[in-house]
Amino acid sequence: MEVLNADETTDSIQKLFSTDIESEDSLIVETDENRLEVPLNTFGDSWVASVEQQADCQPMVFKSADGIELIVEDRCKQLTVDIYINRGLHIQITSNRKNVEFHQPAQLKMPTALIPGLEQQLSKQNALEYFADENFIYIQLFKSVTIQQKK
Repeated sequence: MEVLNADETTDSIQKLFSTDIESEDSLIVETDENRLEVPLNTFGDSWVASVEQQADCQPMVFKSADGIELIVEDRCKQLTVDIYINRGLHIQITSNRKNVEFHQPAQLKMPTALIPGLEQQLSKQNALEYFADENFIYIQLFKSVTIQQKK
């Protein structure tokens, strides 16, 4: 279960049940404290980050100073994220130079001020699940994606 908190952070709650006994140790809450935080470096209209983890991989949250967040629940040893704006939104997610497909969707939180009109373009495509509030668009990603804006 995904929970969106009032402070716009998200928590994942997973509860496992066995047929005869419910174990208290089976409650796992994924918060920002449980995730490896990776800074997204800004270069004009692009954001880049790369991370390598050892055998005990953690979920990750990529964050930029201007409010972009990408939460990756899949446990990946190596991941590179490249987000850039050029007549639309382009998101490239790779591992060892190969495109990644997630089992659980990654959650992208993008400030609406960065790409005016992005929500209208998303509503025309029907290819991605998303929702928006006054300040952010939240997009579920299973892989790299390009959202072209038409003029």
